[in-house]
Amino acid sequence: MAFDSFEISSQTRRSIYPVWLRFFTLIAAIAAGLMLFGPSLLFSRTDQTLAWNEEFRILAPGQTSQAAPSADQPQLTGILRYKTQVGEVDNPRGTINFLIYPDGSVRGVWNGEYDRPDDSPVKSEISSRLRPPASASLVEAGEPNANSKPENQSENQPAQNPAGEPDDIHCVIMAASFNGNVDPSKPFAKNGSRERSNLYFIAKGTFTMFETRQSNNQSQAVLGLIYVRGWLCFDYTAVGEIIITENKRTFKTFDWVAQPAN
Repeated sequence: MAFDSFEISSQTRRSIYPVWLRFFTLIAAIAAGLMLFGPSLLFSRTDQTLAWNEEFRILAPGQTSQAAPSADQPQLTGILRYKTQVGEVDNPRGTINFLIYPDGSVRGVWNGEYDRPDDSPVKSEISSRLRPPASASLVEAGEPNANSKPENQSENQPAQNPAGEPDDIHCVIMAASFNGNVDPSKPFAKNGSRERSNLYFIAKGTFTMFETRQSNNQSQAVLGLIYVRGWLCFDYTAVGEIIITENKRTFKTFDWVAQPAN
């Protein structure tokens, strides 16, 4: 049996696919895209106080910066070497060593060991072991694990040893390295005004840490991302911070100030 060929006219097409249906199809396609790729595509750069939202400033391997420091900023004529102690509210948190090269690249490591109180709730996930005190930087707490909380312990109560005192955690930084670069385009803002004499830098890497609970010698590994960012002042003093995170939801921030070693 043969079928006669036919062509749909524009008027017929409009009657078959009205405007409202085409608009609904477009909205459905956008919604499907957000479900597939997530809303972070729209909001990934809205809050640059979060270190991972500044990853666009980090150059890819082999990529060179198109912007050089201005005459008002520190000039990178030689390798700058820095080594200094890292702290959290005046408590030591290891040592940072890093280099800033004439091409603007930044490379370094974070190492050491230190003791800290276990300030995370017992029922939290592994990510909340990085939970700082109320005065430190923190975003969204980890999800609870109901199986790890004693019946007589409140949800926000720190873990305690058998004597009833908050438990101490011994932290050993096994490996933590980072790579990045300077970004002359970011202005330094202070008290509502911008200063052109400071040079921004940011780097990213990974860290591995072993935590041992001193009351029972139980150890566990903590793995995550490390971000190092700061400002190079006109006298080549570097002021910055280390941010460590396992999930980009909870994080801890450590501060440091360094003078060039050469």
